[in-house]
Order: sequence, then structure tokens, then C-alpha cells
Amino acid sequence: MRPRAIVLVLAVVVLCASAAFGYTPPTGPQQSTTGPVPPPGVAPKLRLPPPPGVRETVISGVPGYEWRHGCAPTAVGMTLGYYDGQGYDDLIPGSAATQTEEVNQAIASERTETDPGHYEDYSEPI
Repeated sequence: MRPRAIVLVLAVVVLCASAAFGYTPPTGPQQSTTGPVPPPGVAPKLRLPPPPGVRETVISGVPGYEWRHGCAPTAVGMTLGYYDGQGYDDLIPGSAATQTEEVNQAIASERTETDPGHYEDYSEPI
């Protein structure tokens, strides 16, 4: 699958999920306020069959990571994990086939207040 097609598929998934849960986008600039624990309504990762009459498409080779500091960072991490497995081996240290600590750091790095990673820099930990 071409990179442009993957981005389009991810965008459609995000838009459909937003509409399904009644999400209304904010009207002004916003800062992420999600913390290390998923907000209410984010279910643990389960592999269930789709409901009757619903089709799903699974893109071969895209790792299914669990939620980490937001849907967008997790989706981008999955995209990086896919390309890491397609010959761009230096995107994530080690294997990106499963969600390792290296994968978690690539999705949203955590360090400390005095030595911040991008989680501490760009979100508002609660």
C-alpha cells in the first residue's frame, strides 16, 4: 500500500471514530490534556469481530499498539512501526513488531520535569 493511501485510511478512521462518538472539534487552539492513563471511554485493546453488517480492513504489517498518551500519537507510532518493518529499520530501535519500551518512547517519550521528553514538553500532564 502506498504511503498516501495509508495516511488517507488513517484520516478516514479518525474522522469516522470522531463522528461515531459524537466528538465536536474545539473552536480554538488546544493543548493536549491527556495523561498516562486513557481517558474515560477508551476501552482496553481487544480483538473482537466486527458487528454484523460492518466491514473492516486490516492493513498487513501495521502493528496494533495499545493507546499511549492519545489516539494521534498512537496512530503515528503505528505508522512509524509499519515503515520500520518495511526497510526503514532505524526509525525505532529494536523491533517495532510489538509494543516495546522503545516503541512507547517513540510514540510519546517520558523523562522527568528537569529533563523533559515530548510528553512533558507538549502536553499538560494532569
